[in-house]
Amino acid sequence: MDRPLHLLLTFVAVLIGGFLALLGYDHWVLKPRADTQARTIADLQARPAAQPAALDLDSARSEADAIAGKLDADLKRSVAENRAAIEQTSREQQMRQLGNDALARANMPRVAITEFYMTNNQWPADASAAGLGSTADLAGGAVKAVTIGPQGTIALALREPLSSAGRIVMTPVAKANGMIEWRCATEGDDNLARYVAGCR
Repeated sequence: MDRPLHLLLTFVAVLIGGFLALLGYDHWVLKPRADTQARTIADLQARPAAQPAALDLDSARSEADAIAGKLDADLKRSVAENRAAIEQTSREQQMRQLGNDALARANMPRVAITEFYMTNNQWPADASAAGLGSTADLAGGAVKAVTIGPQGTIALALREPLSSAGRIVMTPVAKANGMIEWRCATEGDDNLARYVAGCR
């Protein structure tokens, strides 16, 4: 068979198949859909128009009051939550200020102990040996008492509101290059480290 004739027959077969498919689609899909739509429209037109429901003012007022009550309760809860968050933030800031003040009260003993070690190549035995006199003058704010211990250790006993049982302990470490490094730790209160920056 000739190639052009073969192509022509194939083309004609495709056209006939497409035409038959369109006829089938029209007969089994489009016509039933159009019939259904026509019946639905006829049913809707045959029904009497629905009358609007009578307005029940008491029911509407009751629903409005319920919505207003819920909104009021939500607003009060939101205000209370925000107030609690602000108070918590304010308390955190106050505690951090007290922690910073406590560390600042250790500055003078740190300088005196460092100078003593640099001059004498040993740690002072107590505050008096370091030239500090009475450590009672160093107390104040959240610091109840300051103690200079062996090896130049500075212990800050704390009081409320910062901590009733906690202490800040600063320990000097002499480095090989002659410099003094101060290490800071908190004791007696797990929450204390949150409020004393750089002292864990």
